[in-house]
Amino acid sequence: MPRTRVTRRVALLTAVAVAVVGVAAAVGYVVWPKGSDFERAAGLLPAETLRVSWTDWSRLRAESDMADPAGTGEPEFLSELADRDLAVSSLAASAPALRKNLGFDPAAADWEILGQGRGGMVLVLKVSDDTDLGTVATHYEEAGFMRPDDDPMSGGVWKGGPDVVAGLDGLGSPELQHVAFLEDEGLLLSSDNAGYLESAVPFATGDEDGLDLSHLAGPAGDPLAAVALAKDLACEELSMASADPDAQAQADQLVDQAGGVDPVTGYLVAIGPDRSLTVVLDFENDDQAEQNARSRKALAGAEDPGQLLAYDELFDLDDVEADGHTVVLTGTAHLANAPLSNLSSGPVLLASC
Repeated sequence: MPRTRVTRRVALLTAVAVAVVGVAAAVGYVVWPKGSDFERAAGLLPAETLRVSWTDWSRLRAESDMADPAGTGEPEFLSELADRDLAVSSLAASAPALRKNLGFDPAAADWEILGQGRGGMVLVLKVSDDTDLGTVATHYEEAGFMRPDDDPMSGGVWKGGPDVVAGLDGLGSPELQHVAFLEDEGLLLSSDNAGYLESAVPFATGDEDGLDLSHLAGPAGDPLAAVALAKDLACEELSMASADPDAQAQADQLVDQAGGVDPVTGYLVAIGPDRSLTVVLDFENDDQAEQNARSRKALAGAEDPGQLLAYDELFDLDDVEADGHTVVLTGTAHLANAPLSNLSSGPVLLASC
């Protein structure tokens, strides 16, 4: 089994920062890195978003061996994603019905991101360049959605509701009840709450600062699929407190043996190309991250009493790093055993608080 290591990248990051400042002084300005598609897409979500589900449709199609994955091979393509635990998309199951009833296909889109907060949820879909959102809007109107008087293609909310969606064969996802189009940006926004959708539009247009997920998304690069939990939701959803008493007792013993843990303030699981796995845990400060790099490494070699499986069934651990106030675990996923689902749905020993 390959040896894992715990390292810090502070010195390296400092050196890079000094180099960037030096270049900036020479040219007179700094061109800041824009981040990954995932990180930029997260910035289109409301700032109070707590749970994020990401699907990079374009890269998933490129990774697939299926012929014409967004056409004749789509059923097999979607089945393949489910088998590989990459079907975090909330629209995947409705893809044929969406194409038939509303004129667009999520499996042919560039990417999809779903943000959920305590006030509501919103889905953002970046359609492909050859998708005409004006035509899609016509399909929505014909399906019974009310065309807004103002800005119908630049952020106005088209109201549908549960009865309209229920009348469309094969559609039942609540987040499809209301829609807004940003035609110039190639974005379709959808939600189960018209008021929340209206409040989410300014974040997608850039008029308001959206969710900053850089501390979690940055280490994941350009994942094919990812789930992130921000702030207190990470402990709330993943804590072993939701496990049965016997599992909690086993978890407490494993945590003690690992040297103890601190509460996580953010958490991400991502699957990238070639089965690469990234798990990011955020903490209050650098010292906590340094300590938790050691304890989380120990827990990553244990059996999770909440999930009833050993972590080596989900992934082969390659590296554990403390990077500022985050801990980054990287490895190779065993996709047949659903690592993304098992590591992002509590209780999860690795995310113990």
